[in-house]
Amino acid sequence: MDAETFGSTSSDRLDPAEPESLRRLLREYGIEAKQGRGQHWLCNPALADDIVASALPARSFLEIGPGLGPISSRLVGLGPVVAVEVDPELAQVVRRTAPGAEVVVGDALEVDLRTLLAPLPLPRAVVSNLPYNLTTRLLERFCAVSDAFDFAVVMMQREAGSRLFAKPGQSARGYLAALLDITFTVRGTTRVGRSNFVPQPTVDSVVYALAVELPPTPDIQTLLKAAFLHPRRTLLSNLVTGGVPRADALDAVNETGLSPTARAHQVSRSDWLQLAGRLHTRMS
Repeated sequence: MDAETFGSTSSDRLDPAEPESLRRLLREYGIEAKQGRGQHWLCNPALADDIVASALPARSFLEIGPGLGPISSRLVGLGPVVAVEVDPELAQVVRRTAPGAEVVVGDALEVDLRTLLAPLPLPRAVVSNLPYNLTTRLLERFCAVSDAFDFAVVMMQREAGSRLFAKPGQSARGYLAALLDITFTVRGTTRVGRSNFVPQPTVDSVVYALAVELPPTPDIQTLLKAAFLHPRRTLLSNLVTGGVPRADALDAVNETGLSPTARAHQVSRSDWLQLAGRLHTRMS
């Protein structure tokens, strides 16, 4: 795919990832980036192509925060697209740059993502350039509905990615990192320099291509929330605080092969699953 594929020379169809077309769209619609919403426009057609390729082999797509439509305009050539955009001005632009996409004006933290995904053909992908101030909340929402799609491609600030996809044993690993590790397998990562955006942000970004591995059960979520309640305490102490009788918690930790002094950030995906099975019905 390239910029010309999307009609960058047409007066009606512009590729918003192409810098000159991007500037034209901004002028025509009188749009300025809103800092409060973390708006930075992607202006690299090759990178937009790579992001779309990362969403394959999905046959349909739910995009959260399409902006001016650099990704939506490419996805519509591959299958049905539903794009959720909170800004009505931007939604108007996406209807032009990605004709054929169903554009829903609404807050992705409030709309029913499962209902939007349900009619789309399988396999489905969720695609999003995550605003910094909404990154964790949106990722939690994606985990909650991960039984309704197959792949995800998410872009976020590099620092946030290092924290949210921290490996077992890394001190930055918290509740959401463990939940993401259980829910998804990372298929690939792409570092994205700040020069790929207008206006240019102050930090670099990273794209994660994910495949749904195991949609989290209520048992898993309850266990993780208890285990990370006080990060400086031991896993055993947090489980007891979370309502597990100390003898049961100690037996579960020992039978899983963990040290009684282990902390939650040190626990691996397989160990979490074992613990959840052993502590089933014992969490309050």
